[in-house]
Amino acid sequence: MKEDASKLTLKEFTLSREEYFGVLKKIYMSNIRFLIVVPLAILAIAAYIYLTKTQQVKIEIYLMIFLILLCVDPIISFMQMRKKSTNSENKNLFAQKKISVDNKFIYTFTKNIGEGKIQWSSMTKMKELKDHFLLFYSKSQYIIIPKKIITSKKDNDYFFELLTQQGLT
Repeated sequence: MKEDASKLTLKEFTLSREEYFGVLKKIYMSNIRFLIVVPLAILAIAAYIYLTKTQQVKIEIYLMIFLILLCVDPIISFMQMRKKSTNSENKNLFAQKKISVDNKFIYTFTKNIGEGKIQWSSMTKMKELKDHFLLFYSKSQYIIIPKKIITSKKDNDYFFELLTQQGLT
């Protein structure tokens, strides 16, 4: 809902652990490293199957090492994401939040923590996922805005107008 002509205050929201884990997975899977690792792993598996059928055992050992190294990266990354989304020290990520935006700042209020504001000029990029907007202010730090809290077309248009003005669309 709009409070005045220049400031948009969005509905309060709370991220669930699963919702946060889903956002982390989507970020990782859009990462170039993931896009390289998966095809290489498939190629390594195909080569492994071929070499076992032709019984060229020496290359098989090197190929197995290569395959293990390729598979370890995504597995470790997903384990780290799961740990981050379930760690009790990250409870503030899952606290009730309220976000407001105007043409200069993004205002955040997190229950039992406090308030903050970030200049739009600090935002480096916006990533739109199926159910969330991610507003990045560094390579790995971002504000998560669930799409479900932008309830009207008017608010959605205003939000996209702000993103466009900041060069984030």
